Amino acid sequence: IDKMIRKNIINYRCLTATSESVKKEYIKLGVRSENIKIIPNFIDYNKFESCSENIDKIKLKYKIDRGKIIVLSVGRNHPKKGYDVIPSIIKELLKYRSDFIWIIVGKDCERIYEKANNINVEKYLRIIGEIGKDTDKLTLNLPSFDLIKIYKASDVFCFPTRLETFGNVFLEAMASETPIVTTNAPGAIDNIFHEQNGLVNNIDDINAFAFNINRLLNERVLRDKIVNCGKKRIKQFDLNK
Repeated sequence: IDKMIRKNIINYRCLTATSESVKKEYIKLGVRSENIKIIPNFIDYNKFESCSENIDKIKLKYKIDRGKIIVLSVGRNHPKKGYDVIPSIIKELLKYRSDFIWIIVGKDCERIYEKANNINVEKYLRIIGEIGKDTDKLTLNLPSFDLIKIYKASDVFCFPTRLETFGNVFLEAMASETPIVTTNAPGAIDNIFHEQNGLVNNIDDINAFAFNINRLLNERVLRDKIVNCGKKRIKQFDLNK
């Protein structure tokens, strides 16, 4: 299939790309820039606005102590997502603070527990299975209200990705007013800009991840700036637009 695509892709007069990073991949295959139209992914911003959360109820539902800070990651466990470094980030973050719980929401994430157990940080990690769409909503109307509530109850969204085409989770976190820490991976750098609408560090840089998470939790002015910039940027990706 890959050989077929590489051979024939230049014959198409119009190709869509979700981000500049995807556009660059097309160009590497010989596609002319003028034949590529960027059409980004989207969210229904009104759904986020209409979803209210009670943080204490969310913590009670998932058996999290009321005084705990929530660091959140969302998405299936795949090597490109970088979830295998989360236990190591937790261990490094413990040098700064211990008042947190790291939640991962996604499919096949349970295996991360094994590494967490090996380095004795399992009590700071909580795995929640995949949360699907609302049963009474259209298929495209994602994420579900249950997942939005978790986003809104979280203090930091941390996504240690190594490769994205777009990264809808960035839109979801910004719409939930949850500040972001991520990497300079393709796809991520199309959406998150350092010290504007998030904090960005090198891929697999465990020390930088822990430092930046702690920084967001301690520096209120920086946190507010990132949240406000995210709220402005997210409107560019609203479904209605």
